[in-house]
Amino acid sequence: MNMLGSPPNASGHHWRDLDVAQIVHWPDVPRRFFLALCAMLLTAGLAWFLLMPMYDMLNIEKNKTKVLQQQYIQMVQHAAKNDREKAMAQSHGIKAIPIAGLPAWLSEFAKVTQAQHFSEVSVKPVYDTPSNPSAGGDTSGEKKNQLLNNPNVGFLVVSGVGQYDDVLNWATVMSVREEVLGVDEMTLTGDTAGRVRWQARVFFAQEVKP
Repeated sequence: MNMLGSPPNASGHHWRDLDVAQIVHWPDVPRRFFLALCAMLLTAGLAWFLLMPMYDMLNIEKNKTKVLQQQYIQMVQHAAKNDREKAMAQSHGIKAIPIAGLPAWLSEFAKVTQAQHFSEVSVKPVYDTPSNPSAGGDTSGEKKNQLLNNPNVGFLVVSGVGQYDDVLNWATVMSVREEVLGVDEMTLTGDTAGRVRWQARVFFAQEVKP
């Protein structure tokens, strides 16, 4: 039996008999291995306690961002609805865009959108009706199908990058335009420095040849 203070016999299977209290007397190999193992366990423990709260906070912020984006989408689409009924292009008070004047109107529409402090503004008219319009069964879906299948209604896809409040202001501007019938399919994606990349579909009244 080893006396206190005397180096333990650490050869072969006697390694498991080493006393931690006498680690200063251990041979170099087992002592270094033990210290390295302790360092690894300590590092792993610190990483767990330090990084896990940060990971949880990151998930919480992501969930908050998703909720905020959904709220803004609802606000934007609500603000884009005019107080008047804009279900059909033939309705009273609607200003239809002549086909010949459509390019100039699209250019002006892009300028108005860019004036709301947006960058990377894109305005793309869609000339083909989607092959899979919204399924019926609810009032909003039926109205959307009526708009998509109405030759007096055109639609475009507009996108840009800006602040959340800029998107809401843009929707308010759209709500007072006499040719705009509605805004839907709004998507928001977080961008850098608190900005958001967004895209939406805009319905507008257009004249067609009789």
